[in-house]
Amino acid sequence: MPVGVDQVRTNTKDGSLRGEWLSSGLMARARGYVYAIAMCVALLAAFEVVLRWYRPTPPLPNFYEIGWNANNSLYRLAPTADPNYGNNAAGEINQLLSRGRPFVRDVGDKITILLVGDSYVEAAALPFRDIPEIVLEQILNQEFNGPGFEVRSIGVGGWGQAQQLVALRKYFAGFRADYVLLWHTPGNDFWENAFPDRSTSTQVGPLKPTFVLGPDGLVEFSFEPYKKDSPGFLGQFDVYRRTYRIAERVGLIGETRLMRDFNKLIPSAAGHKQAPRGTCPATVVDQFAHSANRSAYGFTPVSIETAEAFHESRSHFSPFLTQLRGFGLGFGNFRLASP
Repeated sequence: MPVGVDQVRTNTKDGSLRGEWLSSGLMARARGYVYAIAMCVALLAAFEVVLRWYRPTPPLPNFYEIGWNANNSLYRLAPTADPNYGNNAAGEINQLLSRGRPFVRDVGDKITILLVGDSYVEAAALPFRDIPEIVLEQILNQEFNGPGFEVRSIGVGGWGQAQQLVALRKYFAGFRADYVLLWHTPGNDFWENAFPDRSTSTQVGPLKPTFVLGPDGLVEFSFEPYKKDSPGFLGQFDVYRRTYRIAERVGLIGETRLMRDFNKLIPSAAGHKQAPRGTCPATVVDQFAHSANRSAYGFTPVSIETAEAFHESRSHFSPFLTQLRGFGLGFGNFRLASP
């Protein structure tokens, strides 16, 4: 049956109205979504401002950055640092990104000495001409009448033996040394080796290479399983940091999960030598005073008493710090642990 002109016009008109109705409905819905998103963004921004004003959350650990070098050394950035070192003067950083002269592969008949250490070797506050590797080289060559020695150095402030070992492996992969001279700082170097971060507060500090003792010797602790916890771009926002810390407290991600797993690797003290508590210094460990006073037990007896839990502190038996105890989700104040 032929369709009349009036019917075509009516259908066309109805379809146009229907299309307009659908279009206006979609636009209204889209506007509603935009308003909702804008409201959420505004609320998050306001919450971010309040958090930063009330109690900002410290930066989160980055499990992609394990260890540090001269480029991000805290001593290099300190106000007392040598200006040339702070400005990254050419020729003052070697191939392993430590403060020192670049290594030369062929030194002829010279005796090569590699100086390995921490902030004492870095000597950030001294002019470059006075850093230990240059001074020691000058003394040796003067003492033995001729340029027969070359002294090199690898060391950055805050390094313990774990990072030094990693650096030594990298060094000997491409260079040689006749002697390796280790510069220890006994007051903190040794206890720092026992944990995978370095910090003087209850928050996680910079992550660092850490070794555990396996059946066949030292085994480097792997951070690979934790890399998915790295905060990335979102880590600069306090809202994300606080949410991260809440999830961390229940052991889902981050430092708590890492430390829980690491704690399982620490051997039990059962079967080790023991000494009566009365013969041991209590509460505070002073390695400088006691490292030389070995008794008939054949080791240094030390007693550490603290009420803190393993996961609640980053001070980790430091001989220089009062132990702190953690608190809930980070909204309250720290309190001292009872010794």
